[in-house]
Amino acid sequence: MNLTLQKVLNDSHGVGFVPGHEAVGVVVKTGPNSILNVGDRIAVENHFYCGNCVMCDEDRGDICMKMYQFGYGNGTKHGGCSQFSNLR
Repeated sequence: MNLTLQKVLNDSHGVGFVPGHEAVGVVVKTGPNSILNVGDRIAVENHFYCGNCVMCDEDRGDICMKMYQFGYGNGTKHGGCSQFSNLR
């Protein structure tokens, strides 16, 4: 995905990840099983739930024990201030 935000920080600034938990962009490449097409405009959900822990089994993905958070450095290296991001 090519994000519409200009990259303002990178790893060289000592943060360890590129921040930005709210992002919109345009799809530039897709995987073989993607429901998206190149050129689609998208908004990024910044929480990635595992779907397999006790909390997810109880329909409480909001407190998933293995949650990744886009743009917070928790499981993702590139957030919304990146020029490109790989999303699943």
